[in-house]
Amino acid sequence: DRLAACGIARTGLHRFRHTGATYLANNANMPIAQLQQFLGHRDIRDTQRYLHPRAEHVSETIRRVNFGDLMGNVADATDEKAGIAI
Repeated sequence: DRLAACGIARTGLHRFRHTGATYLANNANMPIAQLQQFLGHRDIRDTQRYLHPRAEHVSETIRRVNFGDLMGNVADATDEKAGIAI
């Protein structure tokens, strides 16, 4: 078998589908709802199986979040609900 001679394990087409979907999610930043539609999944949980977040992606996302603004928005919303003017 040629694959075995090259040291490549036998695989099916589903492996390539999985690899492509994981690439689209992690490298092309395709939103999960679009990936779900692209793959033809009815249930979002089926699509989630393709997501394998890498540590550098998680770190980069956290770096982009401005937590000062986030906390300010939460405080503003809380103050408005309580009727407190600052």
